[in-house]
This record gives sequence, structure tokens and C-alpha cells, in this order.
Amino acid sequence: MASLGFRRLRTGSSLSLAGILVVLLALWMGHAAAAVSVVCYSVADDGNGSGSGQDSGAEDLLTRIDPADHDPATNEDSIGSGTGTFNVEASTFDPGTDDLFAVDADQLGRVNITTGVFTAKPSSFGSGSGSAGTIAFSDVDSITFDPSTGILYGGARVVGEDPDVLFQIDPATGAHVDSAFGPGEDYVQVTPLANESRLDDLAMDFDGTLYAISNIGGHEDHLVTIDPETGALSDVGPTNVNDMEGLSIAPDGRLFGTTGQESSSGSALWDIDKESGAATNPRALDNANDYESVACLAEGSPEPSPSPSVSVIPTGTETSEPPEAPSVSPTVSATVGGVKVIPETGSGAVPVLFVIGLAFVVGGIAVIRLGESR
Repeated sequence: MASLGFRRLRTGSSLSLAGILVVLLALWMGHAAAAVSVVCYSVADDGNGSGSGQDSGAEDLLTRIDPADHDPATNEDSIGSGTGTFNVEASTFDPGTDDLFAVDADQLGRVNITTGVFTAKPSSFGSGSGSAGTIAFSDVDSITFDPSTGILYGGARVVGEDPDVLFQIDPATGAHVDSAFGPGEDYVQVTPLANESRLDDLAMDFDGTLYAISNIGGHEDHLVTIDPETGALSDVGPTNVNDMEGLSIAPDGRLFGTTGQESSSGSALWDIDKESGAATNPRALDNANDYESVACLAEGSPEPSPSPSVSVIPTGTETSEPPEAPSVSPTVSATVGGVKVIPETGSGAVPVLFVIGLAFVVGGIAVIRLGESR
């Protein structure tokens, strides 16, 4: 009987090991199959290529960009005929809702990624108090959400040569957050690089690193990091291209940037190295002229539909925040390493392999116990 028990124990162990391997394989395949590809959206000046490249030249335009496609004839689709704005210079996706937020000078709003229309929030940013006195948040060139806290940060230009300032925004109303950095401290000054006091766009990584582009009037661009509590800035390195105006962290962790009209390389979507700051792998863009913002998300995320109870007139203001009807099931997806996975349905679902593996494990344990009992 001892030898029989030994044989059953070996068989059970083999079954358990096989089951564990199948479960691991199922989970790996599920993660690999469910990793959703990335798509980016940019609000650019001079929609449809008309105008002079100036903010007032022509209406802004929302475009959808495929980072995997390097052919300008096919890598970009125009959405709608214009946003209804002329001064959008920054955009970002809300990581909780996948709503696209953008800034039109001193006004926060949502851009519908189906119609391309900007709808303003009820309040402008206003003015804030801090160490440099009262600062008007009237020229905001950068915004980003902290994916772990949901805090929305903005970067405002300051008149003259004083450094730009970092402040927080209420995404529901569009107003700045009072005393966000301590009592009476509505902003912090961003410590500039030598001779570089200007920032173009922000992007918060999943690990809490806040990236930005620092430059001199659109030239000598450097990738930098900023302490979101103090404004202290650290240089990462030169991008080696001019006029990097848009910045976004993709769901797979890549850092993307877009160049505007001052770039000698032309309008393009770039990969930016987080370690060196170097911009590489350009995808030329030509549906508009001055690509001042970029925001990326997982392709297949729910796209908001126009809500009949909220005005989508470009110059209008949102007076309420009803949930937009999603075009697909609003099931919340898990995020693994910054990549969304959809475990319930679609390519991410591997229930058969998982059940088989689980059956092997349970069966193996049962045989082991039977062998031990004998």
C-alpha cells in the first residue's frame, strides 16, 4: 500500500504542477491578449490646415492619431470641423472617466471625442495668492491628472520673466483650488532651469513622477521633472527638437510629445525617453498646423456620447455634470502596469484555460490527500 500511495502522490503532484502551469499560462495569455493598443488625441491650431498657425488664425481642431502608423496620409483622422475654440494649448484624459479635458486660455472644458466640440466648465481659473503675490491664471499651457489621486494640475504662464506657476484645478467647476499648497498658498512657483522660465505641458506618470517641457520661447527644449508639492524642478535632458508643446503618458507607460509650428522638424508625434529626454521616432502630422496638445488612452475605452442635457455649443458653459452615455459597457477595467485589461469579455477573457487549470489543481490536491490517507 505504501508504494501505491507513493505512486498516487507522484501522480497528484504532477497534476497539481500541470494545473499551476496552466493557470499561469492562462493569466499570461489573458494579460497579453487583453493589453489594449494606444490611441492619441491632439487639439491643434488652424483646423484642416487653414490659417497662419496663429491662435486666432482658424478654429482649433481635434484629431485622432494612431502612434503605430508613420504614414501621414493614414495616421490621423480629423474629428468634427472644429472645437469652437481658438486658444487650446493643453489637454489630458481623466483616468477615472476617460473624459478629454482641455484648456482654452483661462477656461477648462471637455472635448467630446465623437463630435470634437469643446464645452466650457462653469468657472474660469481666476487668480490665486502665493509667494509671488496675486497671479492671474489666464494663460494656462499645461494640465495633467495624477492617476493615483485624481488631482488635476495646471501650469500657468506669468507676465514678464517670472517663473511659471503650478496650481490645482477643480475638474467639476473649472475653478482653481484655494489653498491647495497650504493656507493662503494657491500655487507654487516652478523653479526654472537657467534661462528657461517657461513650461509647455505636463504629464504625470503612474509612479507619481511629474514630467514637463521647459524651453525658451519654444526653443532649447528640455524634458524636466517637477515636485508637485514644492515646484522644485530637475533637468532630465534635451529633447533635441524645438517647440515640443504637447506631453502625455500613454496607458502602456510610454511618454509621447507633439511639436508645433516652431519646430524645424515640423508637426509630429514623438516618443520621448524618460531617462535622457531625447525625442525620437517622429510620426509626421498634417491635418492641422500647430499641434499644441496631446492626450493618449487605451484604444477601446468607452467613448463619451453627446449628452442631450448638456449644451455642446462651443461658446456655452456646462451647468451640470450628468454622466455621458458610454458607447460600450461601462464595466471598470483593471490596470496592470499601466495597461488596461478587460477580464470579463473580449480578447482578455480566457475562462476555459483558467477553469481547466483550476480543475487540475483541485484534482491533484484531492489525489495527494487520497494517497496520504492510505
